[in-house]
Amino acid sequence: MIENLALRYNDTVGEEIAGLLSKLPHLSRLVVDGSINTEIAPFFSFGRHANSLRSFMYSCSIIQEIDCKDISNTLVAEMPNLTSLRLNLAMTTLLNFSDFQLMTIKELDICCRRLDGCLTLSQNVLSVTKLKLSTQTGSAEEIATVLNNFTNLNSLELDFFRNHDILFNATLMEALVGLNSLKYFSFFGAYYSKEKYTINEGEKSALVKVLVALKNVEKIKIEFCQQSYYDDDLVTAVNNLTVKRPQQNIQLIIPDDDFDNDLNDLYDTNYRENYSDGYSD
Repeated sequence: MIENLALRYNDTVGEEIAGLLSKLPHLSRLVVDGSINTEIAPFFSFGRHANSLRSFMYSCSIIQEIDCKDISNTLVAEMPNLTSLRLNLAMTTLLNFSDFQLMTIKELDICCRRLDGCLTLSQNVLSVTKLKLSTQTGSAEEIATVLNNFTNLNSLELDFFRNHDILFNATLMEALVGLNSLKYFSFFGAYYSKEKYTINEGEKSALVKVLVALKNVEKIKIEFCQQSYYDDDLVTAVNNLTVKRPQQNIQLIIPDDDFDNDLNDLYDTNYRENYSDGYSD
């Protein structure tokens, strides 16, 4: 009895996947890697054979655009029992984010190039308790707007390694601090800099302010891929905070390597660790 399945296509994913699912009635977890055949459907078409799926992960590394409304149509019509959705689409633009209907989704991972259109969903999403978000573009205001849709999070992971647009500011800080149910917070970036993480010159780091404000979060993990000349300030602030709050598990990870390490290699290592499907071919 097969419950977990990973499929990788060198060409586009066609209608044959629906036929395959019809032979696997007990399948609960599906991973698909490959580009969509838009001549068949704007997203995937699984037919009536995806009712038993609880977890679905879609990976694709080509440049493409996918309408969130088309994803929602598949979720509503064909995957009514899905609880985990992972979209590993680093080069994809997700259109019309406000049309997302997340139904019974509890765990949501979105890795994409950018989110396009209105970023406010029609209603706050109470079902999602675990969110992982990674974008290559998007301002702090846009990311904050996305976070404001999810009012019941107990786990949040933000990955902005490739996002050079985002700066920690008051709007993003307010969105993070407003997540009252949060128990785990993780942030992953390229390197620490005062320009990116300080609101006004001479003020305390906005990232440190967030850490101070998240006093009810049980575990916090901050990771940078490379050293910078401003790490000492951050290390000191985190050390002081851990002394004041021994009940919190606060991790600050900065590699003890040379400044000229290849950031792409460091990012790829983290990427594989976080987005591997866990199955062999």
